[in-house]
Amino acid sequence: MILILLYSVNFMIANATYGFGDIGRYIQSVTGYLGSSLAISVLQYFILFLIAKLFVYIILAMIFFTVSIIARTSMMVYISLALLFGISAILYLSIPPSSALAFFKYINLIHFLQTYTLFSNYLNLNIGGYPFQYIYCFIIVTLTLIILLSVISV
Repeated sequence: MILILLYSVNFMIANATYGFGDIGRYIQSVTGYLGSSLAISVLQYFILFLIAKLFVYIILAMIFFTVSIIARTSMMVYISLALLFGISAILYLSIPPSSALAFFKYINLIHFLQTYTLFSNYLNLNIGGYPFQYIYCFIIVTLTLIILLSVISV
């Protein structure tokens, strides 16, 4: 509910300031999404964007919750979360997109927070020598993390 309230205000302000035009047109007609491989409209993009953001926020909440349960002191919670996000940031910033380790660049908390990249360009990840579309990897990883972190926290 909070996600909808926060982003609906952003969408209303953006619509009042810039205007969305025809929200039934394809997403590729919007600057920044020309490389998208999805045959979706702007309205469908808004819905998928909110769903993806929701998944990312659930994962973050589950990470905070699980770390808080496992850690014995509040200092350990802060240190653990700082290390987790620090390592994620280092991996995201230091691994080149064409590297064999690009999986760790894109399947990463920092990259997940930039949800628009999920829809803006076509991206394949090399996993075991086979190309996997990033959107499917995102869905699998987020659902797996939500289930895994729920089980661990229980």
